Amino acid sequence: MKTTRNTPPVVLIIAANDPSGGAGIVADIETVSHHQCQPACVLTALTVQDSVNVQRIEAVTAELLLAQAEPILADMPVAAIKIGLIGSTANITALATLLKKWRDIPVVLDPILRAGGGKPLASQDMAAHMVQELLPLTTLLTPNIHELLSLAGCSEIPEAVEKLAAAGLEWLLLTTTDETDPLSSEVTNQLFCQGQAVASWRWPRLPHTYHGSGCTLAAAAASAIALAPNAPEQILNAAYRAQAFTWQSLAAGCQLGQGQWHPNRRFTTP
Repeated sequence: MKTTRNTPPVVLIIAANDPSGGAGIVADIETVSHHQCQPACVLTALTVQDSVNVQRIEAVTAELLLAQAEPILADMPVAAIKIGLIGSTANITALATLLKKWRDIPVVLDPILRAGGGKPLASQDMAAHMVQELLPLTTLLTPNIHELLSLAGCSEIPEAVEKLAAAGLEWLLLTTTDETDPLSSEVTNQLFCQGQAVASWRWPRLPHTYHGSGCTLAAAAASAIALAPNAPEQILNAAYRAQAFTWQSLAAGCQLGQGQWHPNRRFTTP
């Protein structure tokens, strides 16, 4: 593949469409583009949703998912892969097959299990298949506390982190906004490597709930990894940069509908 120094890193986005633009493919494209990377998109599902909740999901077939992804991976120098809502167990298995073929490409997985409005977006069977088939192929997992505990099938964070590490996961960035005491002025996120805590960050708590914050975080991490493929402490730096970008996007956000606020991923730094 011919590249020049002006060629932007390609981030392959594998996610669903959110018609509201708050999450999903639109959120990922905005985030990747903000980081001066080139988004390439594979659609996993169509959704019916607004800023309040998800009403319906229609997953693409596993065959169609692979038919979208394989030509891009064969044609373009993909520097990182970001995975969001997957849509079905069959799609999880198809993705595992795909990732095994392209093991050299870093993968950031946002394990979306339920919508911000509370609707379940993945069954327990799907969660189990994620752990078994995708975690050993994932470079960085970005769950919130609910997702972490659901994937691990336990009720305590330390045990859950250990279980996912035992399943083959290397890096885990745990966000705690949804479970932190709403009266607290800060939220604390933690980075783990093979089950061991290696870093933590405190961020000022923002006053609203946000639609697409998890998508933004994972896409920003994938972009940071793509931009510095061989940098020392690559994941540590990517985790910090992704949090900083997400916090700024949320702080600049607005309420476009009747539900959660939308991040503003087009913000400009004063």
